[in-house]
Amino acid sequence: MNLQTSAPLATSLIAFCIYTTTFPAYRMSLRWLRLVLAFPITALTFAAAYPPNLPEQSQPGAYIQTFIFSNYLFMRAMDCCIVGFWDGDGGRQAVPRWQKRAVKKDGGDSDDKTKFSKLPLPTTWQGRLAYTLDSLISFRGSSVFRDCSWDWAPRAIREYHSSSRAAYFRTALGNLLFAYCILDIVESIMVNHRWNLTTPYPVTSLPILQQIFFTPLQAVFTFTGNIFAFEQPWGMILVIMFRLPPNSCPPLHLFNPLTAESLAELWGSKWHTLWRRTFDRMSLPAVWAMERLGGDRPFSIRTIKFVRAFVIFGLSALLHIGVTFTVPGSPPAGRSAANLAWVVIFFLAQPFGMLFENMVVHPLTETLPGRWKGLIRRAFMWAWMIWTGRWIANWFVLLSGFQRRSIDFSLVALVLEKLGY
Repeated sequence: MNLQTSAPLATSLIAFCIYTTTFPAYRMSLRWLRLVLAFPITALTFAAAYPPNLPEQSQPGAYIQTFIFSNYLFMRAMDCCIVGFWDGDGGRQAVPRWQKRAVKKDGGDSDDKTKFSKLPLPTTWQGRLAYTLDSLISFRGSSVFRDCSWDWAPRAIREYHSSSRAAYFRTALGNLLFAYCILDIVESIMVNHRWNLTTPYPVTSLPILQQIFFTPLQAVFTFTGNIFAFEQPWGMILVIMFRLPPNSCPPLHLFNPLTAESLAELWGSKWHTLWRRTFDRMSLPAVWAMERLGGDRPFSIRTIKFVRAFVIFGLSALLHIGVTFTVPGSPPAGRSAANLAWVVIFFLAQPFGMLFENMVVHPLTETLPGRWKGLIRRAFMWAWMIWTGRWIANWFVLLSGFQRRSIDFSLVALVLEKLGY
């Protein structure tokens, strides 16, 4: 089955599963139905992620985007069909609900602290259809309806409000141009460096100062590339051309990793919140297992959070390994066991960093003045990310190769050419 067939079929089945969650009266029978449908959906998403006889293309991005979309469908199936099978009873996790911002008659918020009220599940077929489509396309918890969001959305999404489409367009366009400039500069540096793609360690084999220099650059390239290539242009199209309210596609400066003050904040709400809902939900069975194992002597909240983070980062490691095998033509060293092992180590190290931060760094800095407290905490966070980030930087360089530019028009390349470089 080819990509053009499997992806639409998987999307349709997932939409049907989401639609059935709006019928609480038939909860048990529909939960079993969704569980059964999880198997064909999984098969379809794998067929979409790994279509046979992929043609060689000049850019690996098309393969990566195909895999990410297919993986998103798979994770939504896990969220709605598998995890949802257990959490329907006992008040563990309610079906996702819309929440509406309380607004004054003059258009302002109800008070200084924004208030939200949960809306009931729709009961008409039109309402259920709107619920299904809005849920299916919501990557970050935003809603296509004015002054609405989903109850699992991060605070930055819930509280975002733009006065007009013109104001939104100015902000989004500024983000897009800034992302383009940063991406152009960073890619120029990365492309002009001679990488050794025959070793599994193209970054960690460099002198230590070069490792410290190139590791954050690849992180900046990843984040700004995501903004420039996909999220911000898509948001501008929906808001400006399709007349959706600005709150449906919040500008991505709200998720700037540079504003994070801790590892928990960086990973929890600043970096790739595209997977926030699904990763969070897929970690719930581990929590329930610990509740049963604990019995009369329950595990501490800190232990449960650590195990949950360990599961989430383990799933993220599997996602990134899956990306590796969707890019034909990447160097063999990028698929070696040595390289992939360091990908896993990088992700599984992050819960330990957050645990150390919570148990050591934060208590030691709690009594410091606000400026120094924030400075030291950020210094630890970025020192940790740069040191451990070297491990996954190897994988990223091997996957992309940096043998050619991904930007069709480069101002930096044009300037260098004019200067004779």
